[in-house]
Amino acid sequence: MTVPEGSITLDHINIEACPAGKKQNLNSCLNCIPSKGEFQNDPGQTYCKTVEPGFKADTDPALEPEACTKGKYSKNYECLDCDLDAGEYQDQTQRSFCKIVNPGMELSAVDAVPTKCKAGTYSKGSARNCSPCDAYQKEYQNEEGSTFCKVCSYKGKVTEGATKCEGIGCKFDSYSYTELRAAAFNFSETSAAEELRIPCDEEKVEENNWIYRMCILDEEADTAAWGIPNFGQCPTAKTKELAELEQKMKTLADPSSLADMNADELASSMESLSAGMNTILSSNDSTAEVKLTSRDVSDVAGTLNTIQSVIAIGESEDESTMTPKEIEDMKTATTSLKKSMANSISTVASSGTETLATVNNEQKANILNAVEALADSMGDGDEPIKTSKLVVKTLPVMQSKSRNSSSSGEEEEEDEGVSLPTPEGMDETSAPKLSLGDMEASGASVAVFSEDAKDMFPNPEYAIDEEDEEKVEEGVAKQKVNRTLNSCIVALNFKKTKNVDFTLQMKSNTSRDGDYKGKKVERKCSFLNSTTNKWSSAGCTTSPTGVSGDIKCRCSHNTSFAILLSISDIKDESQEMGSTIMFYINVAFLALTFLAIAPFPKYRKKRLVVLQTQLVLALILANVGFKVLGETTKVRIDQSGDPTFDLNVSCIIGVMCVQYLFLVVMAWMTCCAYTLHGKIIEAIKTFGKTDRFYIHKCMIVCWFVPALLPTSTYLTQRLMSSQDSAQNTPPYIASSETNGTDCWVAAPWKWVSFMIPMYLCLILNCVVFIMIVRVLIRAAKSGSGSTGLGKQVKGAVTIAVTVGVPWIVGIMTFEPMALIGQWLFIVLTGLQGPVMFLTFVLLQEEVLGTLLSPFGLQVPSILKSSKTSGGRKSTTAVSFADKMMKRDKPYSPKVDDADIVEDLEKDNVYANEAAEEEKDISETTKSHVLLVKSEDKGDAARKKAEADHLYYECTHFPHDPDAVSLASQFPEPIAD
Repeated sequence: MTVPEGSITLDHINIEACPAGKKQNLNSCLNCIPSKGEFQNDPGQTYCKTVEPGFKADTDPALEPEACTKGKYSKNYECLDCDLDAGEYQDQTQRSFCKIVNPGMELSAVDAVPTKCKAGTYSKGSARNCSPCDAYQKEYQNEEGSTFCKVCSYKGKVTEGATKCEGIGCKFDSYSYTELRAAAFNFSETSAAEELRIPCDEEKVEENNWIYRMCILDEEADTAAWGIPNFGQCPTAKTKELAELEQKMKTLADPSSLADMNADELASSMESLSAGMNTILSSNDSTAEVKLTSRDVSDVAGTLNTIQSVIAIGESEDESTMTPKEIEDMKTATTSLKKSMANSISTVASSGTETLATVNNEQKANILNAVEALADSMGDGDEPIKTSKLVVKTLPVMQSKSRNSSSSGEEEEEDEGVSLPTPEGMDETSAPKLSLGDMEASGASVAVFSEDAKDMFPNPEYAIDEEDEEKVEEGVAKQKVNRTLNSCIVALNFKKTKNVDFTLQMKSNTSRDGDYKGKKVERKCSFLNSTTNKWSSAGCTTSPTGVSGDIKCRCSHNTSFAILLSISDIKDESQEMGSTIMFYINVAFLALTFLAIAPFPKYRKKRLVVLQTQLVLALILANVGFKVLGETTKVRIDQSGDPTFDLNVSCIIGVMCVQYLFLVVMAWMTCCAYTLHGKIIEAIKTFGKTDRFYIHKCMIVCWFVPALLPTSTYLTQRLMSSQDSAQNTPPYIASSETNGTDCWVAAPWKWVSFMIPMYLCLILNCVVFIMIVRVLIRAAKSGSGSTGLGKQVKGAVTIAVTVGVPWIVGIMTFEPMALIGQWLFIVLTGLQGPVMFLTFVLLQEEVLGTLLSPFGLQVPSILKSSKTSGGRKSTTAVSFADKMMKRDKPYSPKVDDADIVEDLEKDNVYANEAAEEEKDISETTKSHVLLVKSEDKGDAARKKAEADHLYYECTHFPHDPDAVSLASQFPEPIAD
């Protein structure tokens, strides 16, 4: 009887299939064991099925396994939860593992897809949540999905939940580098003096594949700028090929490999390596130069060291054991490798400034050492190896011409030197020349680099000997010096020479000297110190030959030599010095003017004098404030280029204060003009009434009202900038998106809060003075003579000219008249103090007399007014007028003293105003009188005109109401 598979016989007659959950084993049905991952959901089977990964074995082996759900994984035939806190998750079903959250990501749930870390947080991976940046430690992160926090280092302040650094920094920048990939690399905002790193491949982040870029800080200018990105860790298409080639070279140089290789095989291998090197460093386009990345340069530097070992092996072969053909083949192979070295170095030199700037000096030193080794390997009879950037050659045994001449008895001739070889494309007339003087040498290895290969050498901008740096900076008054190599670079190594002393004549590049006009240009011989890897002039003397660009360098050591060009600004400090001198002169004379008037109480009741004193005080404060603002504050911007309030508190407050003070100056100038206008133009309309609180009102208007303009303008700007819809609101202070600019208000706010009000005041003053001048001209034509207010008018005109004209000239401080306008503004502003001191002190007899009287001195006669020096009649007239003005009832115009009347008639038109200024008459009960005489000219029309004129002058200046009323009753002249 045949029993089917999966079945058993119960009594050797009946057959029964094994049920689900079991398997047949001989004549038994054995249970599948779920704990071992066994199950069988079909009856009559000879085996148990195995639970697949991602499934859970059921406790009943007859049932099918259950798939693990999202958030779980299978282990030991069970579904376990992923550890959310450890950064594990699973967003798919039927999985036997948990995924690990990547750096820069965070998890919301164990079965969810990770999301990027928010700005202000970061994650290094393998964690559920992103960690916040510590704002107290000046950490911040303005990007999503970050793996680290940036540092808001230099003068920065972290705001908005550690998402922003308000400080000096570098803005977002997109950098294209097609040698690595077509898409550009994006560098986010970074604080000054900090280094930003981004992955070489954003889709495949690896530990050692990062791009680094420094946000370079310029502390002198208080600015920051992006440096050149360093792609030194990013692999390229050449990376693998160069690594494989280097490995072949190392294998060839291995003694165990050489033992099994004859000369012919060695030469063939060397030729193969040379061809491989040339292929890797060649371009598919024969007309295009090969551009290496900094990673490629580093790889080439390592390969060059290995090539030197292979060349040394080829040159050490015993020619006695070789056939002539083998000897020739070996020389050919060795020469091919040397040319490959030279071509490789030339390719490195052609990589460009940006690439070589990110290659560290150690790698550059390795390449230069390879050049030296290549030059030393050249034989005396070998042809020079030339490339577009480099030529290497060994010079034969040399002896100075002076020694040869002496030994032969010939007259000593000047040693013109031996022309050194030049790279391809370099003009041979520009070849450097070497002369030995009294030095003897058995030969010298020479390598000459073209000037455009200078980026292979340490940058003299930074790699400069300290002594040379100090020598340069002493002559340029701490100006920044730009240094560059300005000639071909010559590497010399004299053989078997103890006392090195030679002269190297080189031609410097003068083609761009026209661009250096107005700058200090210095050229000197320098050498590369192999110990410090810096450029130095020690041991070298520089001697110009008289021929344009030709320089002789006499040096006493072996190394690389070049002409070092130093360029620095010649700062014209004359304008700054002139501005400082004029500032101190201005403030000193303004202070003297204020101190000559303000302390004396008798001047405080003279309205116009009080106003002028306040104007002088405002000018002092405004000029000092402006000077302090310029010396102590500069604009600082954040990484977005905005001059924020937190970074510019002192600047904004200082600007507002200076604006306010200059507006106060203009307010007092306008008030003086208005006061003079009231004395001359408006007196007849007011009938001589005076305002007892006039000075107090002026104080309030001139000292408090100007503060409203800058304050309200700044608050308006802040309100507008806080609106979400106002993204393009101009900042309050001007920055030009750079640090270190002078603090001042930006447009349009400067026009609203400062410029328009200033020029409106100037226009108003001009109008008032035109009106006053017209009245004075009419009075002069009508024969009124002196007004008595001449000094006051002159003072007011002085104020208008000295204060207003500089601001009018300020319009000229733009091109093409900028220089002239700036000097005019400086001079006119500086003369404000001296002119006011002259007008308000020296030419004011009373003020000057008050100052001189304590010393027993009198006012010099030349400074006395004509009225004071006019003699007895004038004094008598004034005394009589003063006497007659003091009365208790209206005056009846009758005078008995004929002599006194005659004196009064000659100078009585404005005697009332003069008397008012001579005496402190404040009581309104007093009556003032003005005596007028009308002469008979014989012309009725003329009489009528004079009558009108005399009536006008009777009521023109302030006097008491009674006198005005009395005069109004007599429209015709009063005859005596």
